[in-house]
Amino acid sequence: LIIDGVLDPIDWSTGTPANADQPFSSRLESNVGAQATLEEFFRLCDEAGPELCAMAPDSADRYGALAAELLVSEPAVVELQVGPTEFAEVPFFYGDLIGFSLGAMYGSDSWFFFAMDLAAIEAAVFGGTASPTPGFSVGGDATLGYTAKRGFPRYMSFEGFPAVACADSDNPDTLQGWIDAAGEISFDDYFRQLWTWASSPCLSFPAADDDRYMGPWTADTANPVLVASTLYDPATPVDGAIVADGLLANSGLLLVEGWGHTTLGISGCASFFSERYLITQE
Repeated sequence: LIIDGVLDPIDWSTGTPANADQPFSSRLESNVGAQATLEEFFRLCDEAGPELCAMAPDSADRYGALAAELLVSEPAVVELQVGPTEFAEVPFFYGDLIGFSLGAMYGSDSWFFFAMDLAAIEAAVFGGTASPTPGFSVGGDATLGYTAKRGFPRYMSFEGFPAVACADSDNPDTLQGWIDAAGEISFDDYFRQLWTWASSPCLSFPAADDDRYMGPWTADTANPVLVASTLYDPATPVDGAIVADGLLANSGLLLVEGWGHTTLGISGCASFFSERYLITQE
């Protein structure tokens, strides 16, 4: 068994005495992994220069100025392609910037286009209308409408995520628990509020699982477990893999010095060792 993109199972389920009063999505500190990944984007963008990264130079400062302006001003106007020949103008808010940025952190193969989209939004915010690259979406509405028109079924992530996560985890009994954990908006921690509020459906989710597994997580498995992670993961930060590897009595840790969610398909070296492990258990 390979577990790739790994969460701390204690924080996912019950938490520790130090953080048990927080929502599970705050305990996991995915915001820390997302912020670290975004800072890697800034570093690599500036290193690449303006010919290869549209937000260079000073990408972190430019992003911060964009975030600050969106937070206090009228939304930008973004022109999106919502069909093969159809376009629509939609407002673009601060929350759209943060959500769009988190999505881009899931795979560094998108960062060239992410930078172009940011530069387009930047131009719109400080004067003009943005026309981001094809595939860009705001709030998911345009993309959902487009996929429906093309006959694709709707992906049930909004229902599926809380059905799994809320059944697995302990969470606060009142809304104040999320308010306290989310804190104030911070440009040093862009994703804290997003990741904290991601679990808010758990406050009133109408189902539970009496047979959920709450540990222990230290089983001596029949075969060794391979635990894998990138160093910069915006959803399942590398610390989760390190914790899981430390808890399991019979496991090994595979770390990829790279960016994005899970190691699958981004490293020939990691693929080699994963395949060898599955064949030989070594």
